[in-house]
Amino acid sequence: MKTQSYAQLQRRYGGQFVATYRGRVIASARTSKALFKRIAKYIGDASLFIQYIAPQRAVCIY
Repeated sequence: MKTQSYAQLQRRYGGQFVATYRGRVIASARTSKALFKRIAKYIGDASLFIQYIAPQRAVCIY
């Protein structure tokens, strides 16, 4: 299983929601609703991780 750094994810998926399963990206979409439709069969599995990938050069203030 090859994991990707956040910078690599930003280059490819910046501005999108991403679902990873066992360390691999299985789906991405511009909206969370669209992403959930694509990953319906994985929901409930403890290995599923969903996150929003900020665009490159985005300023995030927490």
